[in-house]
Amino acid sequence: MKFKDYVIISLIVAIGVLSVLLLQQKRLPLSSSTIPSELIQKSDENGKNFESAYEVKQVKNTIIKSTQDIQNCYNAYLERKPEITDGKIVVDWQIQPDGTVQKAEIVTSMFDEMLNMCMVEIIGNIHFPEPPGKQQVYISHTFNFKKAV
Repeated sequence: MKFKDYVIISLIVAIGVLSVLLLQQKRLPLSSSTIPSELIQKSDENGKNFESAYEVKQVKNTIIKSTQDIQNCYNAYLERKPEITDGKIVVDWQIQPDGTVQKAEIVTSMFDEMLNMCMVEIIGNIHFPEPPGKQQVYISHTFNFKKAV
């Protein structure tokens, strides 16, 4: 066989492989098509994540409704430890399909264990709106605290 014959055979094989791949791609459903768009977290060209519409609207609005309970935890902390007044607590949890919270945990905190436990208890008792598609959703939220002057 000549070199020209090898090139022709290689091209035929490549075209066949590409044809098979294209046919399979048309038959396979896209995995993201089963995930509601409200749960898909988008990111910019630098990889910075943006929160989902569900997180921005329903979750944050529900947290805002619990602001007084969170403030009460912080005020009790200030009575115990008035020397450290500013900082943040990062809490993560899972919202179940029925809106209940599972596994609320402190990720990072600049405060004492009592404030951390109070925050976990409050988040754990919140009933959130049902997630779109009735799927479990992971949430991570940063609470920033600063003593009023």
